[in-house]
Amino acid sequence: MSQMTSTHSANLHIEIIGQGPDLVMLHGWGVNSAVFTPLHESLSQYRVHYVDLPGFGHSQQIEGGLSTWVDALVAALPEHAIWAGWSLGGLLRLRQH
Repeated sequence: MSQMTSTHSANLHIEIIGQGPDLVMLHGWGVNSAVFTPLHESLSQYRVHYVDLPGFGHSQQIEGGLSTWVDALVAALPEHAIWAGWSLGGLLRLRQH
């Protein structure tokens, strides 16, 4: 597995693993990005951004609705990334600008 870094941008915890095209993984309600741990090796051809959504895992709560969350995500993540979301993460993906 290639390099791993963690960032805290706009109160969001984002773990970045690998090299290649950017892929954003957004978890569902009631869990955090650790739910994707079994996928780390199989996604090694990507530079994966494992996001803890606001108020989950290591991310702080962000006041406001889902649009505020999407704005924070867009500001913290690469512009031309592929976004993949499960449950709540999928809803946020659909609301992405």
